Amino acid sequence: MFSDLENHWAKSSILALRERSLVRGYPDGKFRPQASLTRAEFASLMCGAFPQAKPVREPISFSDVPRSHWAFESIQTATKKQFF
Repeated sequence: MFSDLENHWAKSSILALRERSLVRGYPDGKFRPQASLTRAEFASLMCGAFPQAKPVREPISFSDVPRSHWAFESIQTATKKQFF
């Protein structure tokens, strides 16, 4: 379990997402439920939650997302599926 969820109002929902392998948390064992969701995290979550969504456009290249970024493929996929 994530060490920073003990009394958080969304604990059960977050743990349900974790059981479905949709969220992983951070290497320090925390989830950081009060933190803003990054574009990379959102892309990863949406691609995992809706894998059957069909691409509807060409991907968008973001100048701040190099190919070496951990979420490069998820961000590309999310733009093709028009999640953002």
